[in-house]
Amino acid sequence: MLELFHRVARLRGGVAVAQAQDGMCQVCHVKLRLQMYADLKRNEEIVQCPACNRILYYEPAPPAISPEP
Repeated sequence: MLELFHRVARLRGGVAVAQAQDGMCQVCHVKLRLQMYADLKRNEEIVQCPACNRILYYEPAPPAISPEP
């Protein structure tokens, strides 16, 4: 995995990782296939953006905080 990180970083100007949000890569803005986005959200394997090849990560939205009574 570290080898993959270094290879992508070298090819992409030092930026090897990108957040995926709302079904798209937040660096190159390519819309991800639904299955790819679902796989990414499960966090069981490394997923790369099909356009920029950066390693994608998904960060779920924080839980809503209800106001104190």
